Amino acid sequence: GFSSYYVRTQERVLLDERVSIAQAIAQELSGFFSRGTARLQTVATLPALVYGLQTLEEEREGKQITAWTTLHYLLYESDVFSNVYLINATGKVLWNEPPDQDSIQTQFAGFDEIRKNLETAHGEVTFQLSEMASGLDLLVVAPVTEPGGGIVGMVVGTIQRSNPSIHAILGRIGKEHGTVQLVDEQSKR
Repeated sequence: GFSSYYVRTQERVLLDERVSIAQAIAQELSGFFSRGTARLQTVATLPALVYGLQTLEEEREGKQITAWTTLHYLLYESDVFSNVYLINATGKVLWNEPPDQDSIQTQFAGFDEIRKNLETAHGEVTFQLSEMASGLDLLVVAPVTEPGGGIVGMVVGTIQRSNPSIHAILGRIGKEHGTVQLVDEQSKR
């Protein structure tokens, strides 16, 4: 009698504690991704990009577009993204943070898949996994849309699997409660 009641009570307490921890971790991860998404959307809606991405591209000084300093200071040392790219409608890299002159004017890896996902999402921010030079990264993509609604470019943020903020959040569960992993629903990676 009493011992089975005690065991069931302890099981409920442990289960409730695990559910609370999982909910807290999910809320913290949601805040982390929302902060990054909001920053990309802010950049993607800058008037200079919305109304003049092609002009910026045409009037570049050497390899750099004229708005590079503004973009740099908006995304400098992000705790969310390891890299951020401004890409035109054909997939060419126009700018990146941290600066990497060698990637300017190159085709962004996986651009066709990104473009397809953006079209399916009807102009909303998308998340997708992509094999990058650093390994499997999470890409957060915010479209740059002209006033008529057409996609004229995109701002892409990469989040590496080794991101210290994500590992700190996932590590909060404590070893006594098991492990937590981020898994892509579709690919199960």
